[in-house]
Amino acid sequence: MKFGYNIIKHLHRLLIWLKSWGSSRGFGVQSPWAYQFIRYVICENYPYYAYEELSIAFPDTDKLTESLCELYFRIANYSQARTWCLCLNNYDIKEAYVKAGCNKSHIIKGVVDDEQCGCEGLIQCDILVMTLDDNWKSIYTTFTSQTKPASILIVENIHASEMTLKAWRWIQQDGRSGITFDLYYCGIVFFDKKLYKQHYTVNL
Repeated sequence: MKFGYNIIKHLHRLLIWLKSWGSSRGFGVQSPWAYQFIRYVICENYPYYAYEELSIAFPDTDKLTESLCELYFRIANYSQARTWCLCLNNYDIKEAYVKAGCNKSHIIKGVVDDEQCGCEGLIQCDILVMTLDDNWKSIYTTFTSQTKPASILIVENIHASEMTLKAWRWIQQDGRSGITFDLYYCGIVFFDKKLYKQHYTVNL
């Protein structure tokens, strides 16, 4: 049963990859802002020296985690955000990559519990990285109560299950969210209402 599920999951990933191939190079993207973000943040291939240094510092990192961390590095470099909140269990390596991308960023290590329904300092953060665990909607609601045009939400494992995909689609359609990007392994949400609400599927 598990073997069959894995085959279906791989086929699904392949179909998404084929569908998003053009967008990953900016083809067909009408928005100049979205085109710039796709080409020079999501899909940028510049060999930063920090990548090699961080790879040495975290030698046992799998390729997927490394790809996500390098994306966070580029987002940190692009946004120059003052405060990140990492509502994750494994945040040490991601904290290192964010700090390498923007050393002025303050990192809040998320402490998720039933009473807070979020994490310490959630209201103050400019960029939130979260998963779609049981209390994700409470965390999302708390964060979006204070978002600014420059705020960014990153949601990990959006295609992990039918439940997470349903939650991700809810976030996409929510009136508080703006432009969204589906990178399969994570989703990115912007909140600048001056930009036309649009959804893009892009290969990481």
